[in-house]
Amino acid sequence: MDFTYDNFNSLNLIFENFLNISVLSENINTCSINENVDLVANMMNDKDFDIYGVADENGAIIGYIENNSLSTGKVKDHYVEFSTDELLSDSTSLIKLIEVFKENNKKRMFILEHNKITRIVTVADLHKQPMRMLIFSYISLLEMQITSKIKEMYPENKWKKYLSKDRLETAQTLYNKRYKKNEALELIDSTQLCDKGTILRKSDELFSELQFVSKKEFKGFFKKLENLRNHTAHSQESLYEDSNELIDLILKVKDMCHILQ
Repeated sequence: MDFTYDNFNSLNLIFENFLNISVLSENINTCSINENVDLVANMMNDKDFDIYGVADENGAIIGYIENNSLSTGKVKDHYVEFSTDELLSDSTSLIKLIEVFKENNKKRMFILEHNKITRIVTVADLHKQPMRMLIFSYISLLEMQITSKIKEMYPENKWKKYLSKDRLETAQTLYNKRYKKNEALELIDSTQLCDKGTILRKSDELFSELQFVSKKEFKGFFKKLENLRNHTAHSQESLYEDSNELIDLILKVKDMCHILQ
């Protein structure tokens, strides 16, 4: 069965409706607005925390303090009140969180639960397992769409002209193994992600649908995409060294999914 518009929408709804920041965020550690700054600073240093929530006399979290901004006096002399562009609902999807990090150039967001601020999420949390699930899912979704486009544009394996002899032999070997197990689909289904990227890049018809300045830019993007997918499968590895580049890459994958649907 080929990948259809309805298939895409069904899977995309799962990403946007069921994977939200509640699975990524953490409770905010807090201090009282009337505590001495030096005591709070010591607690933050002991726990290696950069930020603490600040609670008023009634226990409501009304702002935050940052470790690098503390000196002397009371917490009330140093805390910062929350601004609206730092707040997100606990129902916000993970992909929306990534967009917010990109648009607002923020390193953290505070989470509202029933109109109370109780949790925090940071760019460091993008390396956690739920985000790895989302990234791997989007890359898999993109690969399915690319495969569907290739089948549509090049029936009867006419795409083979874009791959080297070695890459075709590798795909054919896998196809033959699947065929013997009665698992064969089409030859294109036995190609690797890198092969599909090569076909996209070399096919003027397919490449024209993508929003890249040049084929060189696309080649660089696809190499990063392959590395990112490999890193998501190894939880002991960091997903990416540069968080901003990671955010850009995830959003580019999402955009390509929508372009190719």
